[in-house]
Amino acid sequence: MRATAIWLTLLACMQTGCAGFRGGWESVAYIGDAPPSPIEPATSAYERNQRPPLSLPGMSLHVSIDNRVRDYDTQVWLFAVPVKVDPRNVQTSVAAPGRTRVLLAITPTHPGLVFRPRQAVLTFGGRQYAAVAGREFDQFAVDPSRPAQWEYREVPTDMPLHSVQEQYLLSIDFDAPSPSPEAPDITIDLSRALLAAGLAEVPLIRFVPVRWKEGYT
Repeated sequence: MRATAIWLTLLACMQTGCAGFRGGWESVAYIGDAPPSPIEPATSAYERNQRPPLSLPGMSLHVSIDNRVRDYDTQVWLFAVPVKVDPRNVQTSVAAPGRTRVLLAITPTHPGLVFRPRQAVLTFGGRQYAAVAGREFDQFAVDPSRPAQWEYREVPTDMPLHSVQEQYLLSIDFDAPSPSPEAPDITIDLSRALLAAGLAEVPLIRFVPVRWKEGYT
């Protein structure tokens, strides 16, 4: 009987289509004493990537933390009733246990910009955490006879960002437990981690808790 019930459930999903919706919390970066305006919940990864970058001296910058949490996941048959409800808090990404990773997408607008990842400082819960590593995500050729592969590679202490108006995908790892995305006091200081001669310091970057939600099939 149990096998028959499972088969009928799978058959129904194939015929009517199974879908669902899920959501949770994420940390969204801003500059200043308060977010410039209410931030609408993102409904897809595409919408998150389309949020305006931070406009900083000599660069535009997208910043995110790998602390995104899902706090509900409901699976349904299309035009029918829920078949599964998962109310657990689940972190959807994490660099490694006991580590926090901050992701940066940087487009230099000024020559001479240098990335010094180990000079970054992450703060939350009344504590400061120093960076322990920096990485670049790009296409690297291990073997000249084979196509280059997309991967993260650790960067040196100082990494010049030579190409103006081209985007660099970078990350910084901190020896810190992942902060809750609902925490209102997360900041990252990049004033000594991104700099160039003649440019003003990068201001303190803060993070505001924002709900996210998305549907899926």
